[in-house]
Amino acid sequence: MAHIKKTQMPKSWPVPRKGRGKRFVAVPSHATSKGISLLFLLRDVLKIVNTRKEARHMTLNGMVKINNVTRKDENFPVQVFDTVNLSSKDDSSKDDSSKDDSSKDDSSKDDSSKDDSSKDDSGEPSGEPSGEPEKTKLNYKLEIINKKFSLVEISAKEAETKIVKIVGKRTIGKDKIQMNLDDGQNVLTKEKFSIGDSVVLNTKETKIVKILPLKEGAKIEVVLGKHAGEKGELVGFDELVRGRNYKIKLEDRTVSLPYKTILVIA
Repeated sequence: MAHIKKTQMPKSWPVPRKGRGKRFVAVPSHATSKGISLLFLLRDVLKIVNTRKEARHMTLNGMVKINNVTRKDENFPVQVFDTVNLSSKDDSSKDDSSKDDSSKDDSSKDDSSKDDSSKDDSGEPSGEPSGEPEKTKLNYKLEIINKKFSLVEISAKEAETKIVKIVGKRTIGKDKIQMNLDDGQNVLTKEKFSIGDSVVLNTKETKIVKILPLKEGAKIEVVLGKHAGEKGELVGFDELVRGRNYKIKLEDRTVSLPYKTILVIA
């Protein structure tokens, strides 16, 4: 895992460049302009761990999911619009234990009589009380706010989907086209789409929910450059010798931006 000095890190990273603390920060394997490493988010942004060892403990115990996929590597790069799911160790093992519980229903009935005998007159267990409240799962989305990456807390329902730009397409067979996405995923589909469109993916079931075409009237968010984080509407095109620029109407002005800096969000 590579590291760089704080004074050399991108300005979009939400951490002070000067002051006391660690001189070096972890660099993701993908481009630093597109995202941040998971270690950086856990330790320096959310501040739920203090060291890399603690972050590795969370990932190896299945307590961290990126886009509803458990990631065991604390160096995994988290990109813009990725969802981060955090849960306690007990919550992450509930799915595995649920299968075993169904086969132990008969034995649990016998154990219930033993548990009643271990309670006092008030009906509470005779052991030490658990003063810690039950931990709930936390869901975040990496967005751009004021030109800086920021983790925004979202609901569990919102964490099931993700918007990704389509950067390529390839014909695999009859009526089957491979959709190449900006985050490295490839999806086989029969849907009609064009390069530059966006797709709403259900990351929990790994299926396409909706195609968002790149056309006039589409809602756009700028993801790179000095206008990063601003939202607007696509109102036209500027034809160039090679390719074209896209006219985006922001709140107070209209700007012409290249293809790589914009993303269709609606």
